[in-house]
Amino acid sequence: MKNKPKILILFILCVLIILGLWFYSLKLNLNKPSDGKGKFDLNLGEIFSDIGDTFKNLPPPPKFSTSTTATDQAIDTLADKLKQLENTNTSIADWQIYKNEKYNFEFRYPKNYTLNDRSTTETITFDTEGPGWSLDLAITSEKLANKITELNKTQKQLGGKTYNDIDWIIFLQEGSTEIPGAWYTAVTQLNSKNIIKITLSRSGPEELFYQILSTFKFLK
Repeated sequence: MKNKPKILILFILCVLIILGLWFYSLKLNLNKPSDGKGKFDLNLGEIFSDIGDTFKNLPPPPKFSTSTTATDQAIDTLADKLKQLENTNTSIADWQIYKNEKYNFEFRYPKNYTLNDRSTTETITFDTEGPGWSLDLAITSEKLANKITELNKTQKQLGGKTYNDIDWIIFLQEGSTEIPGAWYTAVTQLNSKNIIKITLSRSGPEELFYQILSTFKFLK
């Protein structure tokens, strides 16, 4: 009893196929001379041959490339940058905060850096492990243009960076065989009389330098 609907459906499909073949044959024979008796032949061999030729002439299916497209590469690059940004924000959130109440600014620095006891409100030094590793911030009564001219004589200017509405000019001084490493320096205008110079010394990674700069801000 349960198989009756399936048998009925199969029967109907067979009838529809036969009718379709008959109408197709009828259409073909309309363009041929009749045999004088008004009859038309159902030539199944010719029908299937025509159907086969039709399938042969069909265009090939589109080929889908498995190679990485420019869009895929852009998406992967964006995902990597977002992941790096997420990791950076997480690490910076764990940093310590230095606040200078006299000049009304603050910035964050890594946990493995310690404020040097000899630091003042104008000369701030952070020490860390390893020979020569340090982070220095100096406030001097110089004109920014004069300081930039002075740094250009001995260091390579890398351009400008803006963080928290503060414009920084970045410099790089590369080490030598005797004194390997690199010194990254950033300068900006503090007020009408003073400038701020921040330097990451000796073996400090470039990424760390820009992370520190990104946390610097003036307090309201």
